Amino acid sequence: MGTRDTTHLLVYTKACEGNRSSLPPSPPKAEISNSVHLSPGLKMSRTDSGMPQNEDFFAPPPLGPELAGGKWKVHVIDDDGKIIEENITGKQVWGIQKRRVIVEFNRNGQPIKDSGGLLGSWLGSLSYDLNILPINYTDWRKVPEYRKEMAWTVIQKKFLFDDPTNRRKYVISTLGSRCKDLKQRFWKLHKRNTPVETIEARPALIPEDQWRDFVHTQFTDKAKKARERNKVSRSNLKIPHTLGKKSIARRSDEMERESGVEPTRGEMFIASRTRSDGSMICEEARLCADQIKDIMNLPGQTSSSDAVTQVFGPEHSGRVRCVGRGPAPTKYFSSLDSTMSYNVEIVEMKSTIKNLADKVEIIASALHKALTCNRFQVNDTSETDENIRHIRKQATNKRKHQDLSPVVQTTPRAKVKEKEQVKEKEYTKRNCENSIYNSDICIFHIMC
Repeated sequence: MGTRDTTHLLVYTKACEGNRSSLPPSPPKAEISNSVHLSPGLKMSRTDSGMPQNEDFFAPPPLGPELAGGKWKVHVIDDDGKIIEENITGKQVWGIQKRRVIVEFNRNGQPIKDSGGLLGSWLGSLSYDLNILPINYTDWRKVPEYRKEMAWTVIQKKFLFDDPTNRRKYVISTLGSRCKDLKQRFWKLHKRNTPVETIEARPALIPEDQWRDFVHTQFTDKAKKARERNKVSRSNLKIPHTLGKKSIARRSDEMERESGVEPTRGEMFIASRTRSDGSMICEEARLCADQIKDIMNLPGQTSSSDAVTQVFGPEHSGRVRCVGRGPAPTKYFSSLDSTMSYNVEIVEMKSTIKNLADKVEIIASALHKALTCNRFQVNDTSETDENIRHIRKQATNKRKHQDLSPVVQTTPRAKVKEKEQVKEKEYTKRNCENSIYNSDICIFHIMC
C-alpha cells in the first residue's frame, strides 16, 4: 500500500471515530400497529415501539435475487483499526462481522473506485428488505424518517464513511432510487388486468397488506398518468451511455488516475458514449461528439459555458449532465472554476519541469565534454614541461663534457628549441582556456 493510500485511509479512520449512529426515533403509532414480516436469515427482535434491537444482519433478504459473484478490491477495517485490502463480493458484505468496508469519495461527494461500485450493488440488495423499507409508499419522500434511519444504521454496520453526516444524504438518495426500481420490477412482473387479479398474483414473500396497498396505488389515475409521462421522457433519450452499471463518477475517477487531470464534461460525454471498439453508440452521439471536440479546441472556455452547455443548452436544476448523481449546478460550477485553474497550474508545472530536465541534461553533457577536453590538454601541457626539462639537462651535460665553447655551439640551438616548446605550451594553454570559455558561454545560453 502506498504512502498516499495509507494516509488517505488513516484520515478515513480518524474521521469515523466516535460517529456511531444512535438508535433512530420511535415510529408513529400507525406504523406500530402494522404486522412485521420477519425474513429468515435475519436475527431481529422488536420492542413495543417497533424498533429493532440487537440486529445481526448476516444474510441478504431472501426476497432479493442472488447477488452477482464478481469481486471488488476494497479496503476493510476492523474494530481495532487494522486495515487490509481484500477482494470481496456483495454477498460476503452481508456476512462480515465487526468489520466494515471503507468507501472512498471524490471531491464532488460521489463514491468512486471498487468501493463505490460495491456500495451501489449492495444497496440494491438492501432495498429488498421490506421489513425496513415497505413498498406501500407512493413516494420516497413520504417514507417515514425513522425507517430511513433504520436503513442508515444497517448500512453503517457494513460500510465506513469518512463523514457520515454529509455522506448520508447521497447514500439514502441512492437507496431511494433502488427502492423505486424495485417497485417498477414488481409491477412489471406481477401486474394483471384488474386489481383483484393482481392482488391474487402476490409474490409469496411480500406481506399481504403491503402488496394490497401497492396494487391499489398502481391502479389509480395518478399512477397511470405518471407511467405515461415516464414513457414519453424515456423516448426522448436519444443518446444513451455505454457504461452499464458503472457510474459516471467512477469512470471519471479512472480517467483522472490515468492522465493526472480531472476530465471535463465534454471528455466525459465522449468517453461514456464510446463503445469498447472505439465506435460511438449512435450517429447522433458521433455528431454531438464532433461538435464538442471543435468547441473544446477553441480558447477562452469557462465552466459555465463549456462545450456540453453550448451543444445541449443550459442545465436544469437538481442535476448536471455528464457528472452523475449528487452535484447541483450552482455548487458544481462554482467549485469547478477553482478546479480548472488548479488543473491548468498542474499542466504548466509539468511542462516547466520537463523543460528544466531537458536543460539539465544538455548542461550535464556540455560539462562532461569540457572536463574531458581539459583533462587531455592538461596532460599535454605536463608532457611539454617534461620535454623542456629533459632538453635543458641534455644541454647542460654537453657543455660539461665537450671542449667546444657552450656559448657558440650549444646555447643557440637549446634556446631555439626552448623557445619553440614555450610557444607550443602557450598555444596549448590558450586552446584550453578558449575551450572552457566556450563551454561557459554554452551553459549561459542554455540557462537563459
